[in-house]
Amino acid sequence: EKASNLRIKMHQTIRKVSDDIDKRYHLNTAISSIMEFYNLIKKEKETLSQNVRGKNLLRESLESLVLLLSPFAPHLCEELWERMGHKTFLIHFPWPSFDPDLATEEKVTIVVQVSGKLRDKFEAERDLAEDQIKEMALGSNRIKSIVGEKKVKKIIYIKNKLVNIVL
Repeated sequence: EKASNLRIKMHQTIRKVSDDIDKRYHLNTAISSIMEFYNLIKKEKETLSQNVRGKNLLRESLESLVLLLSPFAPHLCEELWERMGHKTFLIHFPWPSFDPDLATEEKVTIVVQVSGKLRDKFEAERDLAEDQIKEMALGSNRIKSIVGEKKVKKIIYIKNKLVNIVL
């Protein structure tokens, strides 16, 4: 399971860093994602080092990490790349690609608003039925205390993102 968590995080990080650099120009969040990925590698290193499959995943993760970091620290990454045993320059290696199925997060954070004001948030399975999400939002103790006996006029739902309860 830990190996699959690292693989999933690797694909999520590749997707996020690629989007942050190419589409959004959010270099600070790209670096933040790289740091989160590095911290997970560091945390899982000992466990993964115990078998061949884990070692291969660890190497693949480290190579991806160096490739993702290369636009920000090219000289350092070239040195790391060489120390990893590669004979060709890092600049000639393709940007890592991600598997969309692995890059999709299983859970999403649903924001709950009451009359447009943020009141709560909770984790839910991605693509859960709208009725279930609304039920979870209305079942929250924080939301119950705010709504109380007031009549709910309507509930606006934005899939995998938000529930807005209009009083």
